Amino acid sequence: MERNLPVILPSADAVADQILAARLRQLVATTPLVPGGKTVPLMVSIGTAVFDPRDSNGDDAPIRADEARYRAMRGGRNRVETVARLSETLPAVPTLLAAPLPLDN
Repeated sequence: MERNLPVILPSADAVADQILAARLRQLVATTPLVPGGKTVPLMVSIGTAVFDPRDSNGDDAPIRADEARYRAMRGGRNRVETVARLSETLPAVPTLLAAPLPLDN
């Protein structure tokens, strides 16, 4: 089953988007679903993009994010792909930057 969940981060840049998405992916991957005592691992493929002043309308960035998500799925799933600007893809976020966030704050 596949679900799409758009998230808009108005003041985030491409690096912040990528770090947040990597942490979210890690959180999902380390939080299994346990229906009826049976552990079911979860995965998420995330695509991010930032709004670009050259965008022709407000749909351009979400369309790029969706295309990045499909790249993540084609690349093996349980990944993050980021498009910084038109025709620009960022490399994967380093593991050090994707350290877990404290969730009890």
